[in-house]
Amino acid sequence: MNGWDTPTLQKALDNCVDGTPNCPQQVFGEFRSQGEAQACKLPNMIPEQTNGILDALPGCNPPTSGPAPATPVQNCAVPKILAATSAEALGFADLTKSKGFKYIGCGIDNAGSRTLNKAQTWGQDMTITKCVDFCKSKGTKFAGLVYGSECYCGDAVDKSRMPQPGVAGGCTMKCAGDKKTNCGGPDAISLYQTCSGSACVNLDGQARRAKRGFLGA
Repeated sequence: MNGWDTPTLQKALDNCVDGTPNCPQQVFGEFRSQGEAQACKLPNMIPEQTNGILDALPGCNPPTSGPAPATPVQNCAVPKILAATSAEALGFADLTKSKGFKYIGCGIDNAGSRTLNKAQTWGQDMTITKCVDFCKSKGTKFAGLVYGSECYCGDAVDKSRMPQPGVAGGCTMKCAGDKKTNCGGPDAISLYQTCSGSACVNLDGQARRAKRGFLGA
């Protein structure tokens, strides 16, 4: 609700009463799908585990027994904040020179209707490099990783499932064989595409060039 301005919310409260099921769409416009809503995420800009079972609290925050206030830790080795478009923050691998594949972003996937469906493989040792090598052996233009350990290959991606500019996406699951990189997520696919020459630029490089005015609309 906080994403809507006050006049729009007031219009909905005034007009969207019981018995008018289509009113929300008329006021707010087209609703987003579950996949699009899940894709509305920012990349992790602090290289430190913050969920799951932790051996210690994130950052320099040792548990302190009250009621006395906590004592700040001096000279703490605080993790460096990453650039929002860096490879480490977005969790992709730079394979432009070694494999001729570029990272194009986080797209939408669906277990009932895969975004890439020409070939597939999976394994608990899955890495981005292993998936790209597999798809290269199949001669496909795209390689995609889903749910940490699944790899899919194909020659085209439907426009509705392509990564959206400015949206980091839901590709936040660590690769089963490489915890430093991300291999998609639920209903989200980390996409890599064949490239050559000056077009072989990862998403982070594209974002920087676009800001400088080198990319067309």
